[in-house]
Amino acid sequence: MDEFLRRWEELPDLKNAELIDGVVFVASPVSREHSRLDTRIIVWLYYYAQATPGCDNGNNGTWLMSGSAPQPDVYLCILPSHGGQSGNKGP
Repeated sequence: MDEFLRRWEELPDLKNAELIDGVVFVASPVSREHSRLDTRIIVWLYYYAQATPGCDNGNNGTWLMSGSAPQPDVYLCILPSHGGQSGNKGP
């Protein structure tokens, strides 16, 4: 994990790379259809999070968990203040 994060910091132009169970995956460019659907999901989760106390959402954030660093297109999480188990760690 440390080596992955070190190299990630050295490559600022690299936008989508994930470390999953010790294997690095670099995503291919996404299609227009993917972008369109991604935007709809982001908007949907934004409004859900705004209407639901203790929720937050975002996109393209790297998650550090169990030796892996996936980078989901979009996420919804429960804040620690409301019993959620996620937090902000790492770079």
